[in-house]
Amino acid sequence: MSQKLAKITLILIGLLTIGAAWNIQYLRFDYEFENFFPTEDPMLNFYTEYKEKFYTDVDFVLMAIKNDAGIFDEEFLQKAQAMKEGLQEIDEVDRIISPFDAKNYALGPFGPIAIPFLHPDDPSCYESYSTRIYTYNKQFVSLVSDDGKSISMIIET
Repeated sequence: MSQKLAKITLILIGLLTIGAAWNIQYLRFDYEFENFFPTEDPMLNFYTEYKEKFYTDVDFVLMAIKNDAGIFDEEFLQKAQAMKEGLQEIDEVDRIISPFDAKNYALGPFGPIAIPFLHPDDPSCYESYSTRIYTYNKQFVSLVSDDGKSISMIIET
Protein backbone atom coordinates (compact mmCIF):
# COMPACT_ATOMS: atom_id res chain seq x y z
CA MET A 1 0.00 0.00 0.00
CA SER A 2 2.77 2.46 0.82
CA GLN A 3 4.51 1.80 -2.54
CA LYS A 4 1.23 2.48 -4.37
CA LEU A 5 0.73 5.71 -2.38
CA ALA A 6 4.32 6.76 -3.10
CA LYS A 7 3.86 6.19 -6.86
CA ILE A 8 0.60 8.18 -6.89
CA THR A 9 2.26 10.99 -4.92
CA LEU A 10 5.23 11.10 -7.31
CA ILE A 11 2.92 11.09 -10.35
CA LEU A 12 0.87 13.97 -8.87
CA ILE A 13 4.00 15.95 -8.05
CA GLY A 14 5.31 15.32 -11.58
CA LEU A 15 2.03 16.46 -13.17
CA LEU A 16 1.92 19.57 -10.99
CA THR A 17 5.54 20.35 -11.93
CA ILE A 18 4.82 19.93 -15.63
CA GLY A 19 1.70 22.12 -15.31
CA ALA A 20 3.63 24.83 -13.46
CA ALA A 21 6.48 24.72 -15.98
CA TRP A 22 3.99 24.98 -18.85
CA ASN A 23 2.18 27.98 -17.32
CA ILE A 24 5.37 29.91 -16.57
CA GLN A 25 5.36 31.08 -20.20
CA TYR A 26 2.23 33.11 -19.39
CA LEU A 27 3.74 34.77 -16.33
CA ARG A 28 4.04 38.56 -16.73
CA PHE A 29 5.36 41.15 -14.32
CA ASP A 30 3.55 44.42 -13.77
CA TYR A 31 5.75 47.23 -12.54
CA GLU A 32 2.98 49.82 -12.34
CA PHE A 33 2.58 50.54 -8.64
CA GLU A 34 -1.00 51.75 -9.13
CA ASN A 35 -2.09 48.24 -10.11
CA PHE A 36 -1.30 46.93 -6.63
CA PHE A 37 -4.22 48.93 -5.21
CA PRO A 38 -7.89 48.00 -5.62
CA THR A 39 -9.52 50.53 -7.98
CA GLU A 40 -11.74 52.10 -5.30
CA ASP A 41 -9.08 52.24 -2.58
CA PRO A 42 -8.70 55.73 -1.05
CA MET A 43 -4.95 55.12 -0.78
CA LEU A 44 -4.84 54.88 -4.58
CA ASN A 45 -6.26 58.41 -4.80
CA PHE A 46 -3.67 59.61 -2.27
CA TYR A 47 -0.86 57.92 -4.21
CA THR A 48 -2.07 59.37 -7.53
CA GLU A 49 -2.21 62.90 -6.09
CA TYR A 50 1.25 62.44 -4.53
CA LYS A 51 2.68 61.18 -7.83
CA GLU A 52 1.21 64.12 -9.77
CA LYS A 53 2.62 66.59 -7.28
CA PHE A 54 6.07 65.08 -6.65
CA TYR A 55 6.53 62.78 -9.67
CA THR A 56 7.68 59.21 -9.36
CA ASP A 57 10.88 58.19 -7.67
CA VAL A 58 12.09 55.94 -10.48
CA ASP A 59 12.36 58.35 -13.39
CA PHE A 60 15.82 59.73 -12.76
CA VAL A 61 19.48 58.88 -13.10
CA LEU A 62 22.01 60.00 -10.52
CA MET A 63 25.37 60.55 -12.17
CA ALA A 64 28.59 61.31 -10.29
CA ILE A 65 31.64 62.86 -11.93
CA LYS A 66 34.97 62.60 -10.14
CA ASN A 67 38.18 64.56 -10.45
CA ASP A 68 41.00 63.34 -8.22
CA ALA A 69 42.52 66.83 -8.20
CA GLY A 70 39.26 68.26 -6.81
CA ILE A 71 36.18 69.84 -8.31
CA PHE A 72 37.59 73.37 -8.31
CA ASP A 73 39.52 72.85 -11.53
CA GLU A 74 38.56 74.98 -14.52
CA GLU A 75 38.96 72.26 -17.15
CA PHE A 76 36.99 69.74 -15.06
CA LEU A 77 34.15 72.17 -14.40
CA GLN A 78 33.93 73.25 -18.04
CA LYS A 79 33.77 69.62 -19.19
CA ALA A 80 31.11 68.85 -16.59
CA GLN A 81 29.10 71.91 -17.66
CA ALA A 82 29.42 70.88 -21.32
CA MET A 83 28.29 67.37 -20.41
CA LYS A 84 25.26 68.79 -18.63
CA GLU A 85 24.39 70.95 -21.64
CA GLY A 86 24.78 67.97 -23.95
CA LEU A 87 22.53 65.82 -21.79
CA GLN A 88 19.87 68.54 -21.84
CA GLU A 89 19.70 68.18 -25.63
CA ILE A 90 18.39 64.60 -25.29
CA ASP A 91 14.62 64.56 -25.85
CA GLU A 92 13.92 62.13 -23.00
CA VAL A 93 15.66 64.36 -20.44
CA ASP A 94 13.16 66.64 -18.71
CA ARG A 95 15.44 68.41 -16.25
CA ILE A 96 18.93 68.23 -14.79
CA ILE A 97 19.75 69.33 -11.26
CA SER A 98 23.45 70.05 -10.83
CA PRO A 99 25.76 72.24 -8.75
CA PHE A 100 25.76 74.71 -11.67
CA ASP A 101 22.05 75.40 -11.05
CA ALA A 102 22.24 76.00 -7.30
CA LYS A 103 21.94 79.60 -6.25
CA ASN A 104 22.16 81.60 -3.08
CA TYR A 105 19.80 84.54 -2.80
CA ALA A 106 20.75 87.91 -1.35
CA LEU A 107 18.48 90.85 -0.82
CA GLY A 108 19.37 93.67 -3.19
CA PRO A 109 17.91 97.15 -3.62
CA PHE A 110 15.29 95.87 -6.09
CA GLY A 111 14.56 92.51 -4.48
CA PRO A 112 16.32 89.16 -4.27
CA ILE A 113 19.44 88.59 -6.37
CA ALA A 114 20.43 85.06 -7.40
CA ILE A 115 24.13 84.38 -6.86
CA PRO A 116 25.40 81.11 -8.37
CA PHE A 117 27.21 78.81 -5.97
CA LEU A 118 29.42 77.46 -8.73
CA HIS A 119 30.29 78.91 -12.12
CA PRO A 120 32.95 77.15 -14.21
CA ASP A 121 34.07 80.22 -16.17
CA ASP A 122 35.36 82.23 -13.22
CA PRO A 123 38.43 80.50 -11.67
CA SER A 124 39.26 83.56 -9.58
CA CYS A 125 36.16 82.87 -7.50
CA TYR A 126 36.72 79.15 -6.88
CA GLU A 127 37.95 79.76 -3.34
CA SER A 128 34.86 81.77 -2.43
CA TYR A 129 32.68 79.15 -4.15
CA SER A 130 34.29 76.48 -2.01
CA THR A 131 33.64 78.46 1.16
CA ARG A 132 30.02 79.09 0.22
CA ILE A 133 29.36 75.50 -0.80
CA TYR A 134 30.68 74.01 2.42
CA THR A 135 29.06 76.72 4.55
CA TYR A 136 25.62 76.09 3.02
CA ASN A 137 26.11 72.33 2.81
CA LYS A 138 22.38 71.57 3.28
CA GLN A 139 21.71 72.60 -0.30
CA PHE A 140 24.64 70.57 -1.62
CA VAL A 141 24.33 67.30 0.28
CA SER A 142 23.75 65.28 -2.89
CA LEU A 143 25.49 67.54 -5.40
CA VAL A 144 29.04 67.87 -4.05
CA SER A 145 30.99 65.17 -2.20
CA ASP A 146 32.38 65.83 1.26
CA ASP A 147 35.94 65.31 0.05
CA GLY A 148 35.49 67.89 -2.74
CA LYS A 149 36.47 65.49 -5.52
CA SER A 150 33.08 64.69 -7.05
CA ILE A 151 29.94 66.40 -8.20
CA SER A 152 26.67 64.76 -9.07
CA MET A 153 23.84 65.50 -11.44
CA ILE A 154 20.29 64.33 -11.06
CA ILE A 155 18.89 63.67 -14.51
CA GLU A 156 15.09 63.47 -14.59
CA THR A 157 13.53 61.60 -17.49
